[in-house]
Amino acid sequence: MKHPPKWAGGPWDKITEWPTYDQCAVIVGVRRSSQYFEEVSTGCNKLDDDGKNAWQASPDKEQSYLKERMEAKTFADTIIEPLMMTLPIK
Repeated sequence: MKHPPKWAGGPWDKITEWPTYDQCAVIVGVRRSSQYFEEVSTGCNKLDDDGKNAWQASPDKEQSYLKERMEAKTFADTIIEPLMMTLPIK
């Protein structure tokens, strides 16, 4: 996510990295992934010696990742933030 959610307290004038791994994992676990994410399961994750990783199309292994179906800021504002603030989801 590139924009911190409102409950994080800003800054709002800068685009910063804002990890939402835990919240996304819970949403996928409880609500399944298809509504918010597309599952990509052809290929595998390649880990470099320097610790960087990247998805590659082959070889095909039993791995997958989730690709966003909606713009990250919209997802953070309309899905993640209401859950963190216990507000009704729009």
